[in-house]
Amino acid sequence: MARFRRKTFLRRIRARFLVRFHMALILVGTFLSGLLASKVLLEAGVDAMAVRYPLAVLLSYLAFFLFVKIWLRHVSPVSPEAPDRAADAVDGVLDVVDLAGGPSSAVEKAIRFGGGQAGGGGAGGAFDVVADVGGGTADAAGKAAAGAGEAAGEIASGILDADECALPLILLGALLAAVFGAGLYLIWQAPSILPEAAFDAALAASLLRGAKRIDAPDWTGGVLRATWKPFLWIAAVTLAVALAAAHYFPHARRLADLFLAAR
Repeated sequence: MARFRRKTFLRRIRARFLVRFHMALILVGTFLSGLLASKVLLEAGVDAMAVRYPLAVLLSYLAFFLFVKIWLRHVSPVSPEAPDRAADAVDGVLDVVDLAGGPSSAVEKAIRFGGGQAGGGGAGGAFDVVADVGGGTADAAGKAAAGAGEAAGEIASGILDADECALPLILLGALLAAVFGAGLYLIWQAPSILPEAAFDAALAASLLRGAKRIDAPDWTGGVLRATWKPFLWIAAVTLAVALAAAHYFPHARRLADLFLAAR
């Protein structure tokens, strides 16, 4: 019964709110918070990008939790701007204290990293037809493949050596790909992340109003488990880009300096 009420609560949140759009707004605020943090750190004398940018990512992650909390206040049944949702939300959290496995099971895996299932099992059979290829043909194919690899390596090396603007563009592109890739992933997973956080917040509020002292699930823990990997990926790519920029462009203090170098 409790699991049914939980699913009903999550379904109502997804139906009433544009959670993906709200997540996009939260991420925009998070991104702007990171830019502001980097600007403040730069003005404070933190010139090294390898130090300033990871700190800015960390501060923006803290701002992300602040924006999620603001969102929870918006959808909360006890918020003054949403009194008409009180009955529905209370109905969604009644009797949830008997969830199987205790309060810690209220947050399930809202996000999973790893590959999906692909129907590639039959691909191996297609390669059986080349089993009888003669030794001369195999040697020719191997030499052709080796020659293609060497040519590709020479082309890439030539681009980096001949055009000094290639490396700054590669660094900027890698950083933008990491940021926007992680952002799109979080927006796609928003129907799992935000309703789960709302459920935990509503459950905690209902327990706090009760007479019993029960350890209610914390919405911050669920959000942390669902989002730390994308933000860690952004921080890692940011650090790698900053270290590469510091090595190849020691006078650069901002990403704008890399853009000017590319020009």
